[in-house]
Amino acid sequence: RNDWSSTLTYPDGSGDYSYLYPSVGLSYVFSESLKNNDAFAFLSYGKLRANYGHTGLGTAPYTTSKGKYSFLSTYIDENGNQMPRYGYPEYTLGNSQLKNELTKEIELGAELRFFNDRFGIDFSFYKKNTTNQILSLALPSESGVRQKLFNAGNIQNKGIEILLTGTPIKSNNLEWNTTLNFARNRNKIIELAPGVDTYTLGYAFGADMSSVAVAGQEYGSIYTGYGYATDPNSGQKLLKANGSYWRSGDLGQGNKNLGSMMEKYNGSLINNIRYKNFNVNFQIDAKVGGLIASGTHQYGTNFGAFESTLFGRSADLGGLPRKDAQGNIIANDGIIPEGVFAAGTTISNVNVSGLTFQEAVNRGLIQPVSARVHYARLTQWSTGIREYSTFENSWVALREVSVGYTLPKKFTEKLSFNRINVSVIARNLTYIYNSLPDHLNPEGLFNNTAGAFAEYGGMPYVRTFAFSLKGSL
Repeated sequence: RNDWSSTLTYPDGSGDYSYLYPSVGLSYVFSESLKNNDAFAFLSYGKLRANYGHTGLGTAPYTTSKGKYSFLSTYIDENGNQMPRYGYPEYTLGNSQLKNELTKEIELGAELRFFNDRFGIDFSFYKKNTTNQILSLALPSESGVRQKLFNAGNIQNKGIEILLTGTPIKSNNLEWNTTLNFARNRNKIIELAPGVDTYTLGYAFGADMSSVAVAGQEYGSIYTGYGYATDPNSGQKLLKANGSYWRSGDLGQGNKNLGSMMEKYNGSLINNIRYKNFNVNFQIDAKVGGLIASGTHQYGTNFGAFESTLFGRSADLGGLPRKDAQGNIIANDGIIPEGVFAAGTTISNVNVSGLTFQEAVNRGLIQPVSARVHYARLTQWSTGIREYSTFENSWVALREVSVGYTLPKKFTEKLSFNRINVSVIARNLTYIYNSLPDHLNPEGLFNNTAGAFAEYGGMPYVRTFAFSLKGSL
């Protein structure tokens, strides 16, 4: 196949806009050679396959328009004359040698069906490397531009996909068909560009957190200087004298790698059940792993909007007494923060380095922290810990349920229809399991860019209910 891409064509008509990408596939239906062998009577169908191919891809529209030195606007000089202003659109230096993105992929698989197609399995292993990605890499500001377009990078994805199908029950009045699929993908940044080890994909909480492509790591590693600073020996969180947490970037521990935004596994289960003229269908989807940063959790915690922030606000909610200078209890809303005091920390001229907050309270050096203050310090801009609102994002969703009825033939024939089915359908009903706290929406990402890993007060759960009427002549 050969493509000619207008997105790789510069305004003057130049550009490497034509690209060829071949593919080849082989398959062998081995069950044909076994169909007369009684020992394999259980095998209805068997096929082995192998594929290798290249896939080319252009770039986003107007990308090449950014990089040509051209007229931008006008300005008024000191004499009142209107003068043209030239430069590089979006401060991006072009590259007349840009090529298409290229993916090379190999796939090996097998398809098997057993017992007159009552049970089947389709297995695939794949490995693909994507190179020549079109990236905007930063340039020194003294160059007069901010970035330049490059072909760079080599991202490897490899994994398995398994599809299981079955008909456990099949009779005139009752039939049950089920489909289960499972996928596991592992990716790795093999290289970026010469002299470039990291490339920022996206940000969250302003620029407090970022998803980054790092050579040798998974795609979408999440880094922040606003994580918990930890003791290098015990790994415990480090506290300031007032009970708030030190940020990793404030104690010289730099940006902290929290993990990857990419999931480890995903899958779905689909069931179709027919009993006489009634049919019931339902689908369950699942995702395991991958991090998400929640702005909703940060703001909601700060303002005490979540059930999880009730802890410690009163004695019956686990709050500890706080006292005035005379020893009188002023409130039962105290919390003991987890962690140890950082090296060099003193309270009332006493060195508390390495002590836990509880140990300092037991010695009478400090009082429990007000619950309101504790939650605010964890989440406000000046002292907030973004790691506190970053979670593993795993879920199991009841994606769709439908119940239908097929009208009897004697009725549909009077209407000149061969078949009429009426159904009630519900989609996105609920999450059977959600690893996020406080019922946060695990699919509420702020945007759909390749580096997106955060949500900010996004869309709530949206259920959809529908009525369907289908007819065939």
